[in-house]
Amino acid sequence: METYQNLTPLKQALYVGVLYLLLVGLFSLFPSPSAENSKLMPWTILSAMLLLFATLNTIISIVFKKGTSYYAHSIYSFFGFAILGGFTAYGISGVSLQNAGSISWILGMFAFCFLVLISISNLMKLIFSIIEKHDNDYLKNK
Repeated sequence: METYQNLTPLKQALYVGVLYLLLVGLFSLFPSPSAENSKLMPWTILSAMLLLFATLNTIISIVFKKGTSYYAHSIYSFFGFAILGGFTAYGISGVSLQNAGSISWILGMFAFCFLVLISISNLMKLIFSIIEKHDNDYLKNK
């Protein structure tokens, strides 16, 4: 589990950001002839990468030792990646978020779900630490 300690939320966002750029570049170089909304492809890929970041970040938060700073950095990294990814998607596609259709709803839903997931993870760690402390006290008194 020690290998996850070096995988900070900022590094996670950078890795997912690089994957985002690779996928957008790949889909830009080899567009699908059947894709009707090829202009929205960068926005669609951004949505998928935000979901990937949220999932990986929440899973890693369970085993990460540094508690509160990890959650703050996770939130900053998520929204920073979302904003930079949005500017990148706009720059590549030329389509603003307001004109991207239901993508704005999807991005908003992913942001809300990420905040809920990271809060649940933080609450689970708090509950487990209280239970562990209670068990240690019980074993000492026995």
